[in-house]
Amino acid sequence: MKRWAGVVVLALLISASCAWAAGLTGKRDPETGRIRLLYIGDATNTRNPVYIYKSDPTFQPTLIPACRDVLLNAGLSIDDIRRYMRQYMPKTYRQLVSSFDSIILSDVCVLNFRPEEIDWMERCVREEGVGLAMVGGFESFGGHNYPGWGGTPVASALPVEFEADKIAKGGSYKLAVAKPDDELMKPLPWKSAPPFSGLNIVTDKDGAQELATAVGMTNSYPLIVQWRYGEGRTLAFTPDWTPGWGADFCQWEYYLDFASSMAMYISRVPVPQNIALVHLNRQLFYSLQNRKALLASLFEFVDKFGARTSRLEDEVAGAEELVKEAGEAYVRQDYPEALRLLQEADHRYDQIEADALKLKDRAMMWVYIVEWLAVLGTSLVTGVVLWAVMVRRRLYREVETTRYLA
Repeated sequence: MKRWAGVVVLALLISASCAWAAGLTGKRDPETGRIRLLYIGDATNTRNPVYIYKSDPTFQPTLIPACRDVLLNAGLSIDDIRRYMRQYMPKTYRQLVSSFDSIILSDVCVLNFRPEEIDWMERCVREEGVGLAMVGGFESFGGHNYPGWGGTPVASALPVEFEADKIAKGGSYKLAVAKPDDELMKPLPWKSAPPFSGLNIVTDKDGAQELATAVGMTNSYPLIVQWRYGEGRTLAFTPDWTPGWGADFCQWEYYLDFASSMAMYISRVPVPQNIALVHLNRQLFYSLQNRKALLASLFEFVDKFGARTSRLEDEVAGAEELVKEAGEAYVRQDYPEALRLLQEADHRYDQIEADALKLKDRAMMWVYIVEWLAVLGTSLVTGVVLWAVMVRRRLYREVETTRYLA
């Protein structure tokens, strides 16, 4: 009877989980509610949106470093890029559809992909509603000796027409909002956004919606363009959002918030409108992740001196349970509840860190004592030697005088 009761409870939990996921809108993982993101291109440890996709609970990212300019300048080879693509790219269309809800191509060359992979990306948007975005750079839209994506199935899915080597002249291009009521554009303070130093030149396709325009000294160009394509949504972001054309933009306070919102937008997940509240949540998620890593390093250090960290490790586990609950509330877009849980976890980490520093001081006490005794002993020995040699002059003899005989 107990066994059957357990089965019933498990079934109810699974049913409740499915019902919870079913209540979420947009393209997401049906089990967790998270957006399974495939990010291909400049996914390296430079200033880029990779940080927010790894720390924001909304996302479950798969990152493929494949930007040739970045990797070749770092000393890697084309073979290394091909290896990354073989290792992380889905092997079949069905695997792509079942594993990902959105795809971001950020400054990545068309030559990195097999023809069937390009077909799959277009098809999964059209048939399955997967989101797709292309972010600018020489390699994405084409230019600077890189072939363009023009004429490929991916190009047909994007809301803009483009040609290789169509790049705006260097200068300063300020973002001007074209659709202020669009859910992607409305919550962000765009007037404070820094300018771009370049972008790919494109033209809007019929039926596409231009959300933002790049305004230069003499010309203006499409900057953010979106449309519905089949069952999904695609978007073109024509500047770069990493150092280069986006060197100033990626220093903007809301840079990572925009990157997160854009990935939600192409997945057709409602974009949060209270950006200040969400911004604070994201900062706390990132901060608590770092604090946990620092505490783990401190525990490992003091363990070597015989300190017992089990109690503090249990407290960290309790704080992380709060962070987990906050993540679940955050994915449900219950941002006030997520913030309350994160602030409670942050307060607990304050106490844990204070206790950890006291533990470190106790663990290091004998090290300090031994060091003090070593210094004191050395000082006493050298003092005695100096006193005997220089004051008592025990090692000296009186100088005898002799007569010089010519």
